[in-house]
Amino acid sequence: MPGTTQLKAKDILYRLQVSKAKGIVTTDTLAPEVDSVASECPALKTKLLVSDHSRKGWLDFRSLIRSESPVHTCIKSKTLDPMAIFFTSGTTGFPKMAKHSHGLALRSIFPSW
Repeated sequence: MPGTTQLKAKDILYRLQVSKAKGIVTTDTLAPEVDSVASECPALKTKLLVSDHSRKGWLDFRSLIRSESPVHTCIKSKTLDPMAIFFTSGTTGFPKMAKHSHGLALRSIFPSW
């Protein structure tokens, strides 16, 4: 669920609650905003911080990546399985979720497939 660094706490809260996201990955810019609303997001279990600094309650994304095994087994997914959620701009009301499947997302990235 990509989001701009211009999101405010209320925007993050809305997106986390509506999507029922279990995890979030962000940088130092938005971590304070996330922390201010995390207690209102019961589904949110994992917070990953991409930063040169540590932050209480956050996992260090870079150190986790470095510690992972180079052996990777991909999960099996189907073309119609959800892959990403984008939110509309919300210019005429609350932003709405737009789920994109593996197939749709890949066609967007690789249109010649």
